[in-house]
Amino acid sequence: MCSSDLLRLLSSDVLSQQPRVLVGERVLWPRQVAQRTYEVYVPLGHEPGDRIEVTVALGDRRRSIKLDQVAVRPGAARRVELAKREVALDFAERSAYKIVFPQAERFVPQVPDGLVAVGSGYALGPEDVPFDARVGVWLRCAPNTCEDDQVGLYQAVGEAQWGLVGSERQEGVIGASLRRLGRFALLRDARAPEVDGLRPRRDTRIADRRPRLSARIDDAGSGIGREEDITIELNGQALIAEYDPEAKTVRARPSQDLAPGPHEWTVRVRDMAGNERAVHSAFRVVK
Repeated sequence: MCSSDLLRLLSSDVLSQQPRVLVGERVLWPRQVAQRTYEVYVPLGHEPGDRIEVTVALGDRRRSIKLDQVAVRPGAARRVELAKREVALDFAERSAYKIVFPQAERFVPQVPDGLVAVGSGYALGPEDVPFDARVGVWLRCAPNTCEDDQVGLYQAVGEAQWGLVGSERQEGVIGASLRRLGRFALLRDARAPEVDGLRPRRDTRIADRRPRLSARIDDAGSGIGREEDITIELNGQALIAEYDPEAKTVRARPSQDLAPGPHEWTVRVRDMAGNERAVHSAFRVVK
């Protein structure tokens, strides 16, 4: 039985001629779907389990890749191991609504300050296929990495931008359950969130008996996952805090009038990798 899989070609420049795709002696002509994007369906499934070599040609320039021919069919649960067993995908019976051929291509992750790549990244496809049931995405980790709670599975969401999608552990792998494939890597977030812009400022003298307390919060790594991971304490007692993730601010007010005199307050933040930061300040209520 022969099936096919979509191969998408992306170019950093506008091409002056149409690329060709060579599969054995067969020549395929990709269709241009955007200014720098071409697509073509590559026949797969002639010899299930083997890899097929595909060559992309542009004039005299050529680049060859090898595609896996392991088929995942509707109604059948299956684990697929790719990239020399560095990647594992767990498909449930209801995951695929059509036959798909999972692929993995290794790349070097480009990450922002605050995150550290602890291994190779993998582009997992097909990216354009949504799954009816979640697919387990697992990347192999070294023993010291698997035991590091600050390491999780991240998915690329933009140029050098990543989002934490999960940190489930199985023997020798870290992963998550997702409905779409994409570009993934194991990253470490070892930097605590930033907390600044506290208002009222330190040593401010105010007449308001119920002042609004606010601070700016930012985390360039795993992010803030839950509102309960952000607290404002006034004189050692927690206040009801409101967090605005778009404005990256947290605010609170005391529920009772404050007595004249000094008052101390603290903003505590914990990100999804377990990094914590606490910033303290003080102000004085005057009569």
